[in-house]
Amino acid sequence: MSQEERNRPVKQVFITLHYQGKRVYRFFVTRKEMSFVLLVTLISASMQISFSLSTWGTIHADEIFQSLEIAHDMVYGYGTIPPEFWDSNPVIPSYAKARSYIFPFIFSIPMYIGKLFGWNYWRITLPLIRIFLGINGALLTPASYVFVKRYTKGNKTFAGVSALFITISPILMFSAFRSVTNIFLLPWILFIISSFLKTRGQLQKENENRNQNEPKNRKSVRLYLKVIVLSFLMGLIIYIRIDFIISIVAILLIKFPYKKIKIITCNFIGLSLAAVFGGLIDFITYGDFLISPIQWFRYNIIEGLSSIHGVSPPYYYFQLLLSSLPLILFVVLCSSVVVGTLVYTIRQYFKFKDVNWDLLRNVCGFPLASVIIISIFSFPSHKEIRFIYLALIFLHICFAISLSLLFQIYSPKLSSFTTKILAKKTKTKNTVKISRILDYSFLSLCCILLVSGVVISSYEGSKIYKWRANDALARSLVYVGQLEDCNGVVMFTKGTQFESYFYLHKEVPLDEYIDMRDEIRMRDQIRQYSEDNTTFNFIIFNLEQISLTPNIVADLTDYNYILNHTIRNEAFIYKFNQTI
Repeated sequence: MSQEERNRPVKQVFITLHYQGKRVYRFFVTRKEMSFVLLVTLISASMQISFSLSTWGTIHADEIFQSLEIAHDMVYGYGTIPPEFWDSNPVIPSYAKARSYIFPFIFSIPMYIGKLFGWNYWRITLPLIRIFLGINGALLTPASYVFVKRYTKGNKTFAGVSALFITISPILMFSAFRSVTNIFLLPWILFIISSFLKTRGQLQKENENRNQNEPKNRKSVRLYLKVIVLSFLMGLIIYIRIDFIISIVAILLIKFPYKKIKIITCNFIGLSLAAVFGGLIDFITYGDFLISPIQWFRYNIIEGLSSIHGVSPPYYYFQLLLSSLPLILFVVLCSSVVVGTLVYTIRQYFKFKDVNWDLLRNVCGFPLASVIIISIFSFPSHKEIRFIYLALIFLHICFAISLSLLFQIYSPKLSSFTTKILAKKTKTKNTVKISRILDYSFLSLCCILLVSGVVISSYEGSKIYKWRANDALARSLVYVGQLEDCNGVVMFTKGTQFESYFYLHKEVPLDEYIDMRDEIRMRDQIRQYSEDNTTFNFIIFNLEQISLTPNIVADLTDYNYILNHTIRNEAFIYKFNQTI
């Protein structure tokens, strides 16, 4: 066989790959919108999955105890049940049966699959759950793109810049993969609202194209059924967390079809079906119909007991948002665009009797929704940033629209106006050069503002979420859970509940002491556990506990507990030594 004949298969493969590569290139070039969304989504997914796999530390105890821990109990038969899921609470009756089992059921699905196929829990099931959380967090990017596109009636520029802003925002990217209701369900809320706005537009076109005496066609019936299904899904989300009503109403305030009786009827039917379905789940799990939303409302609204979990001043959210200079500049930027749009609209109305309602809704809708959400959630004394997470998303969309309008509309007009003034002052006719300098200056200013905003908000975001200590504790539980000689675990933690079988995955006694500051009491507890060393032979604590009780290491050594393992020198695992 000649050398040419031997090289022919390799050449054919190269030609085939080159041809397929050109086809893929043409496919993406001819579909620029889809290519952009796919690219930004892949960037978001890579970041979210990476964060989720490497960051097991919680930013709030509910991240475990209202979702993953309950799911673990549902599948494996043991777990730490928080008071919201108790059948009764003699101290605070309204604090029991206050959460629906619908949400933890979502997380039980991968656990059921892992149990069915006999997967290793720590090596396969647990990482898959973390990947699942990362993928869900990444869905916030395409969800925001589709949502803004539908809300602005097809403006791809607004949608693209909004998706990009949300993807690169440090505060959003570091919390999007969390398993709390306030965050996990947000991509689905945006998808549902987007689909609702699209369906409403399709129904409007159908009604315009159909004569008054002509009967409804099958397409119209399908669209109304779709509205019912969307309302049902949204109703389930509201059933899981009632205060989502505030955010949903705030964003649909200027978009809801108030005069469309048929659509409102479909919404009512879908929401009613969701209430019945959620009520049946409550009846199966608690023995009471519709009990969880009623108990939540009693506890948080009627009795106002949420203040037990912490109290913050009324201006807490606004102070948090205005804690860095670039964010203040962005707020000033958006405010200027909103005011400019209002002035422009009023001028157009008085001069031409014409109002660009779409522009007004696009510019004012998102900041209005953000202000409504933040203002309402500022009334309760208990405040957490996750409560206004959707308002943060709307603010990012507002920034994106403002920046887009500056480049599309206001910047050329401002540049033209400034060029004319400078040309008169300098008595020059070379206005093109002046205009180009102004455009470049404006672009540079916006880029500097954007980069500085990302850098400083990254720093602010790293300060808001103190997760590293909890990450070390989670990995400590995973390590101990895989040891065959683990009979029981004691944890000393600071500031948050971490009595989690979701990470331990071993049906052994698990005790936790939160904010233990009394060294005499701690020494006495360690002594008691050493006497019962056949039950509790492992003790876990982190660096924060050493700052509270500096003598903890000496106490453990005195009662025959020796260092077994460390997690990044941030968490320490001590084991009782039977031989001493």
